[in-house]
Amino acid sequence: MKSYLIYGYGKSGKSLYEYLKKSNIVHIYDDNLELSISFQEAIKLIPTLDYLILSPGVARTNKLCLLCSVFGVTILGETEFAIENIKAQIVAVTGTNGKTTTCEMINHILNIGKKSSFLAGNIGTPLTQMCDKLTGQDIAVVEMSSFQLEEFNTFSPYISIVINVDIDHLDRHLTKENYQNCKANIFINQQRGYSLFNYDDLTAYELSKKARTKVGYVSLTKKVNGCYFDGKDIIVDFFDIKMSINSPNIKYYVRHNISNLMFAVLVGALYDLTKQEIELAINTFAVSAHRMEFVKTLNNIAFYNDSKGTNIHSTLSAISSLGECCLILGGSDKGYDFDELIRNLSSCKFIACLGQTKNKILSSCQKYNFTSVEGCDSLEECCLACYNYARLNHIPTILLSPACASFDMFKNYQERGERFKEIVNSLS
Repeated sequence: MKSYLIYGYGKSGKSLYEYLKKSNIVHIYDDNLELSISFQEAIKLIPTLDYLILSPGVARTNKLCLLCSVFGVTILGETEFAIENIKAQIVAVTGTNGKTTTCEMINHILNIGKKSSFLAGNIGTPLTQMCDKLTGQDIAVVEMSSFQLEEFNTFSPYISIVINVDIDHLDRHLTKENYQNCKANIFINQQRGYSLFNYDDLTAYELSKKARTKVGYVSLTKKVNGCYFDGKDIIVDFFDIKMSINSPNIKYYVRHNISNLMFAVLVGALYDLTKQEIELAINTFAVSAHRMEFVKTLNNIAFYNDSKGTNIHSTLSAISSLGECCLILGGSDKGYDFDELIRNLSSCKFIACLGQTKNKILSSCQKYNFTSVEGCDSLEECCLACYNYARLNHIPTILLSPACASFDMFKNYQERGERFKEIVNSLS
Protein backbone atom coordinates (compact mmCIF):
# COMPACT_ATOMS: atom_id res chain seq x y z
CA MET A 1 0.00 0.00 0.00
CA LYS A 2 1.44 3.35 -1.11
CA SER A 3 1.01 6.75 0.54
CA TYR A 4 -0.03 9.67 -1.68
CA LEU A 5 -0.54 13.38 -1.15
CA ILE A 6 -2.68 15.05 -3.82
CA TYR A 7 -1.91 18.77 -4.10
CA GLY A 8 -4.95 20.44 -5.68
CA TYR A 9 -8.53 19.24 -5.45
CA GLY A 10 -10.25 20.44 -8.57
CA LYS A 11 -12.13 18.24 -11.04
CA SER A 12 -9.11 16.12 -11.96
CA GLY A 13 -7.87 16.02 -8.34
CA LYS A 14 -11.18 14.58 -7.21
CA SER A 15 -11.03 11.97 -9.97
CA LEU A 16 -7.47 11.08 -8.96
CA TYR A 17 -8.56 10.69 -5.32
CA GLU A 18 -11.36 8.28 -6.27
CA TYR A 19 -8.92 6.24 -8.36
CA LEU A 20 -6.23 6.01 -5.69
CA LYS A 21 -8.25 5.55 -2.50
CA LYS A 22 -9.31 2.00 -3.40
CA SER A 23 -5.95 0.53 -2.45
CA ASN A 24 -3.73 3.33 -1.11
CA ILE A 25 -3.40 5.83 1.70
CA VAL A 26 -4.40 9.18 0.19
CA HIS A 27 -4.26 12.70 1.66
CA ILE A 28 -5.48 15.94 0.09
CA TYR A 29 -3.89 19.36 0.31
CA ASP A 30 -5.43 22.41 -1.34
CA ASP A 31 -4.64 26.05 -0.56
CA ASN A 32 -8.29 27.04 -0.91
CA LEU A 33 -10.14 24.02 0.42
CA GLU A 34 -11.37 23.85 4.00
CA LEU A 35 -11.65 20.06 3.88
CA SER A 36 -7.96 19.52 3.13
CA ILE A 37 -5.24 18.95 5.68
CA SER A 38 -3.34 22.05 6.79
CA PHE A 39 0.05 23.03 5.44
CA GLN A 40 1.63 22.10 8.77
CA GLU A 41 -0.03 18.67 8.64
CA ALA A 42 1.20 18.22 5.07
CA ILE A 43 4.78 18.97 6.16
CA LYS A 44 4.55 16.40 8.98
CA LEU A 45 3.35 13.78 6.47
CA ILE A 46 6.29 14.19 4.10
CA PRO A 47 8.56 11.50 5.62
CA THR A 48 5.73 8.94 5.22
CA LEU A 49 4.89 9.77 1.60
CA ASP A 50 5.72 7.74 -1.50
CA TYR A 51 4.24 10.21 -4.01
CA LEU A 52 3.23 13.85 -4.26
CA ILE A 53 0.78 14.34 -7.16
CA LEU A 54 0.40 17.92 -8.38
CA SER A 55 -2.48 19.61 -10.17
CA PRO A 56 -1.33 21.54 -13.27
CA GLY A 57 -1.69 24.86 -11.47
CA VAL A 58 0.95 24.00 -8.86
CA ALA A 59 4.53 24.97 -9.75
CA ARG A 60 7.36 22.70 -8.64
CA THR A 61 9.08 25.68 -7.04
CA ASN A 62 6.34 25.57 -4.39
CA LYS A 63 7.68 25.17 -0.83
CA LEU A 64 5.87 21.87 -0.26
CA CYS A 65 7.36 20.43 -3.47
CA LEU A 66 10.85 21.51 -2.49
CA LEU A 67 10.52 19.86 0.92
CA CYS A 68 9.26 16.65 -0.68
CA SER A 69 12.28 16.65 -2.98
CA VAL A 70 14.61 16.85 0.01
CA PHE A 71 12.98 13.73 1.49
CA GLY A 72 13.12 11.82 -1.80
CA VAL A 73 9.35 11.78 -2.37
CA THR A 74 8.48 11.05 -6.02
CA ILE A 75 6.72 14.09 -7.52
CA LEU A 76 4.41 13.65 -10.52
CA GLY A 77 1.86 15.81 -12.27
CA GLU A 78 -1.74 14.53 -12.40
CA THR A 79 -1.56 14.12 -16.17
CA GLU A 80 1.81 12.38 -16.00
CA PHE A 81 0.48 9.91 -13.41
CA ALA A 82 -2.67 9.21 -15.42
CA ILE A 83 -0.88 8.64 -18.71
CA GLU A 84 1.54 6.22 -17.05
CA ASN A 85 -1.50 4.19 -15.95
CA ILE A 86 -3.70 4.38 -19.06
CA LYS A 87 -3.72 1.74 -21.78
CA ALA A 88 -5.29 3.74 -24.63
CA GLN A 89 -3.45 5.18 -27.61
CA ILE A 90 -2.73 8.86 -26.91
CA VAL A 91 -3.24 11.68 -29.39
CA ALA A 92 -1.70 14.63 -27.54
CA VAL A 93 -2.24 18.25 -28.55
CA THR A 94 -0.42 21.35 -27.37
CA GLY A 95 -0.02 24.94 -28.52
CA THR A 96 -0.34 28.48 -27.26
CA ASN A 97 -3.78 28.70 -28.86
CA GLY A 98 -6.33 26.40 -30.47
CA LYS A 99 -5.77 23.30 -28.33
CA THR A 100 -9.37 22.79 -27.26
CA THR A 101 -10.86 23.38 -30.70
CA THR A 102 -8.31 21.07 -32.33
CA CYS A 103 -8.98 18.31 -29.78
CA GLU A 104 -12.73 18.63 -30.32
CA MET A 105 -12.26 18.46 -34.09
CA ILE A 106 -10.02 15.37 -33.84
CA ASN A 107 -12.41 13.57 -31.52
CA HIS A 108 -15.38 14.43 -33.75
CA ILE A 109 -13.66 13.18 -36.89
CA LEU A 110 -12.55 9.93 -35.21
CA ASN A 111 -16.05 9.29 -33.83
CA ILE A 112 -17.60 9.89 -37.24
CA GLY A 113 -15.14 7.27 -38.51
CA LYS A 114 -16.47 4.81 -35.89
CA LYS A 115 -13.24 4.90 -33.87
CA SER A 116 -13.46 4.49 -30.10
CA SER A 117 -12.21 7.98 -29.28
CA PHE A 118 -12.64 10.03 -26.09
CA LEU A 119 -11.83 13.59 -25.09
CA ALA A 120 -9.75 13.55 -21.93
CA GLY A 121 -7.67 15.82 -19.75
CA ASN A 122 -8.33 19.57 -19.70
CA ILE A 123 -11.53 18.99 -21.66
CA GLY A 124 -13.81 16.01 -21.50
CA THR A 125 -13.31 13.38 -18.81
CA PRO A 126 -10.41 13.52 -16.30
CA LEU A 127 -7.74 11.08 -17.43
CA THR A 128 -7.72 9.12 -14.19
CA GLN A 129 -11.36 8.19 -14.79
CA MET A 130 -10.16 6.53 -18.00
CA CYS A 131 -7.40 4.42 -16.46
CA ASP A 132 -9.64 1.44 -15.61
CA LYS A 133 -11.95 1.81 -18.61
CA LEU A 134 -9.88 2.19 -21.78
CA THR A 135 -7.99 -0.53 -23.61
CA GLY A 136 -5.29 -0.49 -26.24
CA GLN A 137 -8.02 -0.34 -28.90
CA ASP A 138 -9.29 3.01 -27.61
CA ILE A 139 -7.99 6.50 -28.39
CA ALA A 140 -7.67 9.29 -25.82
CA VAL A 141 -7.44 12.76 -27.36
CA VAL A 142 -5.62 14.78 -24.71
CA GLU A 143 -5.15 18.54 -24.51
CA MET A 144 -1.77 19.30 -22.91
CA SER A 145 -0.85 22.70 -21.46
CA SER A 146 2.68 23.93 -20.76
CA PHE A 147 1.93 23.41 -17.05
CA GLN A 148 1.20 19.73 -17.61
CA LEU A 149 4.26 19.26 -19.82
CA GLU A 150 6.63 21.22 -17.57
CA GLU A 151 8.44 18.24 -16.03
CA PHE A 152 7.03 15.48 -18.21
CA ASN A 153 10.29 14.06 -19.54
CA THR A 154 9.12 10.53 -20.39
CA PHE A 155 6.01 11.27 -22.46
CA SER A 156 5.64 9.21 -25.64
CA PRO A 157 2.18 9.50 -27.27
CA TYR A 158 1.24 7.81 -30.54
CA ILE A 159 0.51 11.15 -32.22
CA SER A 160 1.81 14.48 -30.91
CA ILE A 161 0.64 17.83 -32.27
CA VAL A 162 2.19 21.28 -31.87
CA ILE A 163 -0.27 23.86 -33.19
CA ASN A 164 1.70 27.04 -32.52
CA VAL A 165 4.14 28.40 -29.94
CA ASP A 166 4.22 32.01 -28.80
CA ILE A 167 4.91 33.72 -25.48
CA ASP A 168 2.51 32.83 -22.66
CA HIS A 169 2.48 32.16 -18.92
CA LEU A 170 5.71 34.05 -18.23
CA ASP A 171 4.45 34.48 -14.67
CA ARG A 172 5.07 30.69 -14.32
CA HIS A 173 7.83 29.86 -16.83
CA LEU A 174 9.79 33.16 -16.56
CA THR A 175 11.38 33.01 -20.03
CA LYS A 176 10.25 32.26 -23.57
CA GLU A 177 12.87 29.50 -23.79
CA ASN A 178 11.50 27.72 -20.72
CA TYR A 179 7.99 27.91 -22.17
CA GLN A 180 9.13 26.50 -25.52
CA ASN A 181 11.00 23.68 -23.81
CA CYS A 182 7.81 22.73 -21.96
CA LYS A 183 5.93 22.53 -25.26
CA ALA A 184 8.69 20.40 -26.79
CA ASN A 185 8.19 17.78 -24.06
CA ILE A 186 5.09 16.61 -25.94
CA PHE A 187 7.27 14.99 -28.62
CA ILE A 188 10.91 15.13 -27.53
CA ASN A 189 10.86 11.59 -26.07
CA GLN A 190 8.33 10.11 -28.49
CA GLN A 191 9.48 6.68 -29.66
CA ARG A 192 6.87 5.78 -32.30
CA GLY A 193 4.01 7.12 -34.38
CA TYR A 194 3.82 10.65 -35.73
CA SER A 195 4.72 14.20 -34.71
CA LEU A 196 2.65 16.89 -36.44
CA PHE A 197 3.55 20.59 -36.61
CA ASN A 198 2.27 23.88 -38.03
CA TYR A 199 4.63 24.79 -40.87
CA ASP A 200 3.35 28.39 -40.85
CA ASP A 201 4.39 28.94 -37.22
CA LEU A 202 8.14 29.62 -37.16
CA THR A 203 8.75 28.36 -33.62
CA ALA A 204 6.69 25.20 -34.14
CA TYR A 205 8.61 24.56 -37.39
CA GLU A 206 11.97 25.01 -35.66
CA LEU A 207 10.90 22.64 -32.87
CA SER A 208 9.94 20.03 -35.47
CA LYS A 209 13.62 19.58 -36.34
CA LYS A 210 14.10 17.92 -32.94
CA ALA A 211 11.43 15.26 -33.50
CA ARG A 212 12.54 11.62 -33.72
CA THR A 213 9.43 10.08 -35.30
CA LYS A 214 7.68 10.53 -38.64
CA VAL A 215 7.07 14.29 -39.04
CA GLY A 216 4.12 15.87 -40.82
CA TYR A 217 3.08 19.48 -41.32
CA VAL A 218 -0.04 21.50 -41.94
CA SER A 219 0.09 24.76 -43.87
CA LEU A 220 -2.14 27.51 -45.22
CA THR A 221 0.68 28.86 -47.40
CA LYS A 222 2.70 26.02 -48.94
CA LYS A 223 2.45 22.47 -50.25
CA VAL A 224 3.93 20.38 -47.46
CA ASN A 225 4.48 16.77 -46.51
CA GLY A 226 1.29 16.36 -44.51
CA CYS A 227 -1.77 18.51 -45.12
CA TYR A 228 -2.24 21.88 -46.82
CA PHE A 229 -4.99 24.24 -47.97
CA ASP A 230 -5.15 25.33 -51.60
CA GLY A 231 -7.67 28.12 -50.99
CA LYS A 232 -10.68 25.86 -51.50
CA ASP A 233 -9.89 22.24 -50.60
CA ILE A 234 -7.81 20.55 -47.93
CA ILE A 235 -5.15 18.32 -49.49
CA VAL A 236 -3.61 15.37 -47.65
CA ASP A 237 -0.26 14.21 -49.08
CA PHE A 238 1.57 12.24 -46.39
CA PHE A 239 3.57 9.08 -47.11
CA ASP A 240 1.13 6.79 -48.96
CA ILE A 241 -1.99 8.81 -47.99
CA LYS A 242 -3.30 11.07 -50.73
CA MET A 243 -6.76 12.66 -50.77
CA SER A 244 -8.53 15.94 -51.48
CA ILE A 245 -11.18 17.01 -48.96
CA ASN A 246 -14.05 19.07 -50.36
CA SER A 247 -16.65 20.66 -48.12
CA PRO A 248 -18.76 23.79 -48.58
CA ASN A 249 -18.42 24.37 -44.82
CA ILE A 250 -14.67 25.07 -45.03
CA LYS A 251 -15.39 28.62 -46.23
CA TYR A 252 -17.17 29.34 -42.92
CA TYR A 253 -14.05 28.62 -40.85
CA VAL A 254 -11.94 31.59 -39.76
CA ARG A 255 -8.38 31.29 -41.04
CA HIS A 256 -6.65 29.89 -37.95
CA ASN A 257 -9.44 27.33 -37.48
CA ILE A 258 -8.64 25.95 -40.93
CA SER A 259 -5.16 25.17 -39.57
CA ASN A 260 -6.75 23.44 -36.57
CA LEU A 261 -9.06 21.55 -38.91
CA MET A 262 -6.15 20.33 -41.02
CA PHE A 263 -4.55 18.71 -37.97
CA ALA A 264 -7.82 16.86 -37.36
CA VAL A 265 -8.06 15.82 -41.00
CA LEU A 266 -4.50 14.51 -40.93
CA VAL A 267 -5.14 12.51 -37.75
CA GLY A 268 -8.29 11.07 -39.32
CA ALA A 269 -6.31 10.05 -42.39
CA LEU A 270 -3.63 8.42 -40.21
CA TYR A 271 -6.40 6.36 -38.58
CA ASP A 272 -7.57 5.22 -42.04
CA LEU A 273 -10.77 7.27 -42.24
CA THR A 274 -12.19 7.66 -45.74
CA LYS A 275 -12.60 10.90 -47.63
CA GLN A 276 -16.37 10.62 -47.19
CA GLU A 277 -16.12 10.17 -43.41
CA ILE A 278 -13.81 13.18 -43.05
CA GLU A 279 -16.05 15.38 -45.19
CA LEU A 280 -19.10 14.33 -43.16
CA ALA A 281 -17.23 15.28 -39.97
CA ILE A 282 -16.38 18.74 -41.33
CA ASN A 283 -19.99 19.28 -42.33
CA THR A 284 -21.27 18.40 -38.86
CA PHE A 285 -18.70 20.04 -36.58
CA ALA A 286 -19.61 23.15 -34.56
CA VAL A 287 -16.97 25.37 -32.89
CA SER A 288 -17.38 25.61 -29.11
CA ALA A 289 -18.55 28.69 -27.25
CA HIS A 290 -16.10 31.51 -26.45
CA ARG A 291 -13.77 30.62 -29.34
CA MET A 292 -14.51 33.08 -32.14
CA GLU A 293 -18.19 32.52 -31.42
CA PHE A 294 -20.57 34.65 -33.48
CA VAL A 295 -23.09 36.28 -31.13
CA LYS A 296 -25.37 38.49 -33.24
CA THR A 297 -25.56 41.30 -35.78
CA LEU A 298 -27.01 44.64 -34.68
CA ASN A 299 -27.27 47.67 -36.98
CA ASN A 300 -24.96 45.86 -39.44
CA ILE A 301 -22.34 45.34 -36.74
CA ALA A 302 -21.29 41.74 -36.03
CA PHE A 303 -20.30 40.77 -32.48
CA TYR A 304 -17.81 37.96 -31.83
CA ASN A 305 -17.02 36.32 -28.48
CA ASP A 306 -13.43 35.12 -28.25
CA SER A 307 -13.18 35.19 -24.46
CA LYS A 308 -10.87 32.14 -24.69
CA GLY A 309 -8.34 34.45 -26.38
CA THR A 310 -6.16 34.84 -23.30
CA ASN A 311 -2.82 35.80 -24.88
CA ILE A 312 -1.46 38.15 -27.53
CA HIS A 313 -0.92 35.47 -30.18
CA SER A 314 -4.54 34.35 -29.94
CA THR A 315 -5.89 37.89 -30.21
CA LEU A 316 -3.74 38.67 -33.25
CA SER A 317 -5.03 35.49 -34.92
CA ALA A 318 -8.62 36.50 -34.16
CA ILE A 319 -8.15 40.01 -35.57
CA SER A 320 -6.49 38.72 -38.74
CA SER A 321 -9.55 36.54 -39.33
CA LEU A 322 -12.04 39.41 -39.18
CA GLY A 323 -10.59 42.54 -40.78
CA GLU A 324 -11.66 45.96 -39.50
CA CYS A 325 -12.94 45.78 -35.95
CA CYS A 326 -13.33 47.37 -32.54
CA LEU A 327 -11.52 45.35 -29.90
CA ILE A 328 -12.13 44.71 -26.20
CA LEU A 329 -8.82 44.03 -24.42
CA GLY A 330 -7.61 43.45 -20.89
CA GLY A 331 -7.89 41.28 -17.83
CA SER A 332 -5.59 39.76 -15.23
CA ASP A 333 -1.86 40.29 -15.69
CA LYS A 334 0.19 37.31 -16.94
CA GLY A 335 3.48 39.17 -16.99
CA TYR A 336 3.93 40.45 -20.54
CA ASP A 337 3.58 43.87 -22.16
CA PHE A 338 1.33 44.70 -25.11
CA ASP A 339 3.81 46.32 -27.49
CA GLU A 340 3.73 43.44 -29.99
CA LEU A 341 -0.05 43.53 -30.10
CA ILE A 342 -0.37 47.29 -30.54
CA ARG A 343 2.34 47.32 -33.23
CA ASN A 344 0.34 44.83 -35.33
CA LEU A 345 -3.18 46.27 -35.09
CA SER A 346 -3.52 47.54 -38.65
CA SER A 347 -7.12 46.34 -38.99
CA CYS A 348 -8.19 47.29 -35.45
CA LYS A 349 -9.72 50.78 -35.42
CA PHE A 350 -10.64 51.18 -31.74
CA ILE A 351 -9.72 49.58 -28.41
CA ALA A 352 -11.72 49.54 -25.19
CA CYS A 353 -9.58 48.16 -22.35
CA LEU A 354 -10.21 47.12 -18.77
CA GLY A 355 -8.90 45.09 -15.83
CA GLN A 356 -5.48 44.79 -14.21
CA THR A 357 -3.73 45.29 -17.55
CA LYS A 358 -5.66 48.44 -18.52
CA ASN A 359 -2.80 50.81 -17.77
CA LYS A 360 -0.28 48.58 -19.57
CA ILE A 361 -2.47 48.63 -22.67
CA LEU A 362 -2.95 52.40 -22.50
CA SER A 363 0.82 52.84 -22.11
CA SER A 364 1.57 50.70 -25.19
CA CYS A 365 -1.07 52.60 -27.19
CA GLN A 366 0.55 55.90 -26.24
CA LYS A 367 3.99 54.53 -27.13
CA TYR A 368 2.84 53.60 -30.65
CA ASN A 369 0.51 56.58 -31.19
CA PHE A 370 -2.65 54.49 -31.22
CA THR A 371 -5.08 57.19 -30.13
CA SER A 372 -8.45 55.47 -30.67
CA VAL A 373 -8.47 53.85 -27.24
CA GLU A 374 -10.58 54.19 -24.11
CA GLY A 375 -9.93 52.84 -20.64
CA CYS A 376 -13.06 51.42 -19.00
CA ASP A 377 -14.05 50.14 -15.57
CA SER A 378 -16.33 47.30 -16.65
CA LEU A 379 -17.13 44.98 -19.53
CA GLU A 380 -20.42 46.85 -19.98
CA GLU A 381 -18.56 50.14 -20.51
CA CYS A 382 -16.25 48.45 -23.02
CA CYS A 383 -19.16 47.09 -25.04
CA LEU A 384 -20.90 50.46 -25.14
CA ALA A 385 -17.72 52.31 -26.08
CA CYS A 386 -17.06 49.90 -28.97
CA TYR A 387 -20.67 49.95 -30.11
CA ASN A 388 -20.82 53.75 -30.18
CA TYR A 389 -17.53 53.98 -32.06
CA ALA A 390 -18.53 51.28 -34.55
CA ARG A 391 -21.86 53.00 -35.35
CA LEU A 392 -20.30 56.41 -35.83
CA ASN A 393 -17.39 55.15 -37.93
CA HIS A 394 -19.07 52.29 -39.85
CA ILE A 395 -16.86 49.55 -38.38
CA PRO A 396 -18.41 46.14 -39.23
CA THR A 397 -17.20 44.06 -36.27
CA ILE A 398 -16.83 44.20 -32.49
CA LEU A 399 -14.55 41.54 -31.01
CA LEU A 400 -14.02 40.44 -27.43
CA SER A 401 -10.55 38.88 -27.49
CA PRO A 402 -8.91 40.11 -24.28
CA ALA A 403 -5.35 38.72 -24.69
CA CYS A 404 -5.52 38.19 -20.91
CA ALA A 405 -6.84 35.75 -18.37
CA SER A 406 -10.12 36.63 -16.64
CA PHE A 407 -9.40 36.11 -12.98
CA ASP A 408 -9.24 39.77 -11.97
CA MET A 409 -12.96 40.29 -12.65
CA PHE A 410 -14.48 36.88 -13.48
CA LYS A 411 -14.35 33.30 -12.26
CA ASN A 412 -13.06 32.09 -15.63
CA TYR A 413 -13.12 32.88 -19.35
CA GLN A 414 -16.50 31.15 -19.72
CA GLU A 415 -18.15 33.51 -17.23
CA ARG A 416 -16.56 36.47 -19.00
CA GLY A 417 -17.82 35.25 -22.37
CA GLU A 418 -21.33 34.61 -21.08
CA ARG A 419 -21.44 38.11 -19.56
CA PHE A 420 -20.32 39.58 -22.89
CA LYS A 421 -23.14 37.77 -24.69
CA GLU A 422 -25.67 39.01 -22.13
CA ILE A 423 -24.53 42.59 -22.65
CA VAL A 424 -24.56 42.29 -26.45
CA ASN A 425 -28.05 40.77 -26.45
CA SER A 426 -29.29 43.65 -24.28
CA LEU A 427 -28.12 46.31 -26.74
CA SER A 428 -30.66 48.00 -28.95
